[in-house]
Amino acid sequence: MRKEVLFNITDDGRQLTFKVKQMPATKGERWVNRVIALLANSATGQVSDFEFSKLKAKFSGPDKLQEIFKVIGQLDYDKVEPLYDELLNCCEHVPDPTNTSFSVPCTAANVDTVIGEFKNLYRLRWEALKVNFDFFQTGQIAQGQQGQPSITFAKTTATSGR
Repeated sequence: MRKEVLFNITDDGRQLTFKVKQMPATKGERWVNRVIALLANSATGQVSDFEFSKLKAKFSGPDKLQEIFKVIGQLDYDKVEPLYDELLNCCEHVPDPTNTSFSVPCTAANVDTVIGEFKNLYRLRWEALKVNFDFFQTGQIAQGQQGQPSITFAKTTATSGR
């Protein structure tokens, strides 16, 4: 059974409810594989030159933030955008919070009809990442990230009937 999470955000002074559904296993696996290939290519220049130990050493050294931004800066956005949009496709707008069984799927083509503030697009995608790839979390808060999340959770359900 796939996980789904309901949460609220404030957008242009309005309280909006969204549902995030976990991708099917095969789609999630393909998504992660494409991200790894893009990052490996960006970090080394060629996928064939990719060595995880070298990449890990780069990202754990004293200049790790600089290295991370360097890799992200070398990504081809035309290849990243479909992955980015797939995260948005995990999200659904719930127009009536008292009737969570009715929701409207979010896509890059229709999300502007619901969301007015671009920062909320990041929030939607972040929640999709959390629902789909929570196994990457260690359960420990990284140093300097001890603030409260900017999203208010209203209700959580464990599984979806799909």
